[in-house]
Amino acid sequence: ELFDEVGRFDDDYFIYDDDTDLSMRVRLLGCVVLFVSSSVVIHRSSVLRGVSGGMLYHSSKNRMHTAIKNYELRNVCWRFPLLCFFTFIGSTGFFISKKHEEAKASLRGLINTIIDFQKIWVKRLVFQPKRRIKDSELQKRGFVRNDFRSTIQDLKIKLQYM
Repeated sequence: ELFDEVGRFDDDYFIYDDDTDLSMRVRLLGCVVLFVSSSVVIHRSSVLRGVSGGMLYHSSKNRMHTAIKNYELRNVCWRFPLLCFFTFIGSTGFFISKKHEEAKASLRGLINTIIDFQKIWVKRLVFQPKRRIKDSELQKRGFVRNDFRSTIQDLKIKLQYM
């Protein structure tokens, strides 16, 4: 029932941040997300060795989609432009490093978000009336940061592969 109430996994994600998006919506309903340390997930693919274009595309796109769909409007208004800025900076770094595939993939994630903005906004309008928890409460609980430390950390990791 909860899985249906939050809208299930978003089919537009494919990979990367789909679990973050789902768990954030669960938390916004006031429910608890549990960590089961004995659980095992088996990925049927190879181990990631470096940064790929596909990874960059989906991770940049999905991070922005999650912010637009789930944050309160006042937080979307400052988070989304900064996410766009950091994505552009990362893409520029890849381009300067002659990693053109990675630069294009990251930019495609940004462009996809801009093109699909109305579609993402409709998903937001469907879910936001259901929310029972404010962003500030999730910040107090440590689930949401009110800064960009994790985004900067992600950018640093990508810079290692440039």
